[in-house]
Amino acid sequence: EEASGLVALAWETLGEGHQCGVEELAEALFGGRGPGECYTAFYLLALDRVYFRKRGRAFEARPLAQVQELKARLEEEEAQRRRVEAFAAAAAEALAQGEEGRPGEEQWLAGDHAWAVEALQHSVVDEARLTGGLMDALLEACGRPRTLHAALRLLQDLGAWGAHEMVQQRRLGVTARFPGEVRAQAEAVERAEFADPDAGRREDLTGLPLVTIDDASTREVDDGLSAEALGGGRARLWVHIADPTACVPLGSPMDLEARARATTVYLPPGPVPMFPHGLATGPFSLTAGQDRRAMSLCATLEEDGSLADCRVVPSTVRPTRRLTYEEADELHRPGEAG
Repeated sequence: EEASGLVALAWETLGEGHQCGVEELAEALFGGRGPGECYTAFYLLALDRVYFRKRGRAFEARPLAQVQELKARLEEEEAQRRRVEAFAAAAAEALAQGEEGRPGEEQWLAGDHAWAVEALQHSVVDEARLTGGLMDALLEACGRPRTLHAALRLLQDLGAWGAHEMVQQRRLGVTARFPGEVRAQAEAVERAEFADPDAGRREDLTGLPLVTIDDASTREVDDGLSAEALGGGRARLWVHIADPTACVPLGSPMDLEARARATTVYLPPGPVPMFPHGLATGPFSLTAGQDRRAMSLCATLEEDGSLADCRVVPSTVRPTRRLTYEEADELHRPGEAG
């Protein structure tokens, strides 16, 4: 800082745009042009990144606007250096706690060092080094090699990613984590009742027997079936699909996120839901014994199986029974049932 102050003093003394040699600068700073003064002046100029620039064998004092820009850039670099050091210290503390005491991804991304964890995650997912050398700086501060594999290992060691993290899943954009505005909207939906845009035409089908068929581990039950005998060999079949639109305004953050996801994705570690978990397995799920909103397709079939008519209506349903695939198969084989 003292050296920078001396160069700043010379810049102010000589004035912006002034060109000078080492001797003139030495005299301006130290009152002499001897070898010692000249060497010190040259050393200060070699360290300077703000006030002077080389012009052939001379040095030119930069314009004020450029000096201010360079000073701001250096201040940003220094602030970034301190942030990197703070992250490295937090990483060392987390590693010292052992696996049981380390924060998970949610805690890292909600804390002061979320920017660093996100930077490392993006670097690994994109399979590219971050611009500006940020990934290298983070890894070097943590004592790791400056490679993408080292970034992956650091995230795993910190608990920000699991030991068997499905990186390819992240590269495809399939993530169970929802943006903050979607999570906030989900919390509001769970706390309050929203006006149903289809209330005036929603049919009450709660008296209709309704069966859902899913895997035993499924918690997000989004469809069900009903059937009615009409006589004369005719039948009416219903397919009910859970309808979240009453709670998800068109164009809202949750609506846009659900459209982007399109469906719940089932992977070995677990499902990646279309809607936040609390809603997908709660009010948006066709739970037995609970009134739920649905979109219902009604198809009337003739005795020969041909389609007589069909319609789609918003409805309120009350599932009566949940079956597993195995239980449904047993119902198709009554002679084999125990």
